[in-house]
Parts: sequence; C-alpha cells; structure tokens
Amino acid sequence: MARSAVTGDYRQFMDKNYFGSWDIEGDELIVTIDHAEVNSVQNDRGSENKLTVHLKDGYKPIIVNATNGDSISQAVGSKKVQDWAGHRIILYKERGRWFGKEGEAVRVRPYAPKEEIFCEECGAPIKAAYGKSPAMMKAYTEGKYGKALCADCAKAEAEKGALDGTEGA
Repeated sequence: MARSAVTGDYRQFMDKNYFGSWDIEGDELIVTIDHAEVNSVQNDRGSENKLTVHLKDGYKPIIVNATNGDSISQAVGSKKVQDWAGHRIILYKERGRWFGKEGEAVRVRPYAPKEEIFCEECGAPIKAAYGKSPAMMKAYTEGKYGKALCADCAKAEAEKGALDGTEGA
C-alpha cells in the first residue's frame, strides 16, 4: 500500500471545524464576516455553546473569546453581533502563554482595514486633498460631478465645466 506524503503545519490536521492561527499565511488576513451564531464546540471539558463568527469566501468560523469579541466590536463600531455581518476585520497571530502553555492564537485587530477609494475617471486611489479625507473627496465629487474623482480629475472636471459653462450646474 502506497503512502501519500503529508505536508503543512501539523495543527491544520487537528480541529478542522474552526479557524486557527495556522490558517493565517503571512502576518495578517483580511476577512469579511458573514454572520454570528452560537455553536456547540468540543473542548477538553466536553461540549460548550460558544459564540462563533462565520466568514465569507470559504474561511472556517472563528470561536469568539472575550478578547476577540471586544476587538471585533471596536473594529465594526458595535457590540451587537447582529450588526457585524458584512464588516471586514483583520486577523493576525499572537504568541503567548494561555492555560499554562506557550502557544499561538488568532487575534482580531481592534480597527477595520483601510478601504482604498478609487477615482472613476483615471482609476488612481483618491487621496486626501484640499483639507478633505479620501471619503470626503469621494462624497464631494459625487455630489458635484456625479462620480468619485481624485483631486486631479476633479480639477480637470471643474476646468472643463468652466470652459463649457456647466461649472456648478
């Protein structure tokens, strides 16, 4: 009987039902929350009902402990689990000592990932300009020109409007 070679972090073969630190390749992983629910989770003491966050794009759910629950609520701006769906969070690995053993845990950054906003005209990222944040620039140019524009394209649009008499119309 032929044996097949097994590779990878040994922990990935332990508990395949829930997300572990070994599931993070690299320093961080940005994921989107699908929903939260209570699931029966097996541990050393038997089975316990635990809050879990289910993720989009095929990632395994995360068992929410107090530390990660607090970080998720900070990142999404609400302690209410029903408000978490659709929000993106950043997962990372943390080494430490838990329950008397040295190990690695999944942690959640207490802030949301930065969202880049792109210019609908040239495709470049919209940067802060004229005392406005990228989000403010987007809102301003959508209101004034009907599309999200970077500072250069907004200026060109304003100049074009001044030439053809539609500026501010």
